[in-house]
Amino acid sequence: MSKHIAEKLSISVNTVSRHRQEILSKLHVKSSIEACHAAKDLGIL
Repeated sequence: MSKHIAEKLSISVNTVSRHRQEILSKLHVKSSIEACHAAKDLGIL
């Protein structure tokens, strides 16, 4: 999934991973699934 995102945005996989980790940190969650639930609860999704 990160590889696909990186290709679509023309950025490196490492950049995708770094941004993903920053999002998880800001939402105070440990997984992408938890981040999706938190975003939904916040009305972001």
